[in-house]
Amino acid sequence: MSFQQDSYKSVPWTFSKDGLLHDGSSVMFKNKKTEGHLVFNLNDKQPGLLESYMVTTTTVNPGPVARSVFVMKKVEKRDVFGSDDIIRFG
Repeated sequence: MSFQQDSYKSVPWTFSKDGLLHDGSSVMFKNKKTEGHLVFNLNDKQPGLLESYMVTTTTVNPGPVARSVFVMKKVEKRDVFGSDDIIRFG
């Protein structure tokens, strides 16, 4: 399978019953103001880094495919809120 085909391969995403982001959640991002969906190109690796890609936006909703789904990870397993799996930001 080529990189182009890999980019559009359907992948699972997460639905949160409680409406919160959790460690390991697979999500898509959309800017409501610009109507842009955050995506990356598997062919466009960031030079000098092991696993890093350039990102861009598109106004066309690509759906839950490899180039548009991001897996959320907590940096620290324990923080000022305790050791739950909820991701807090802002």
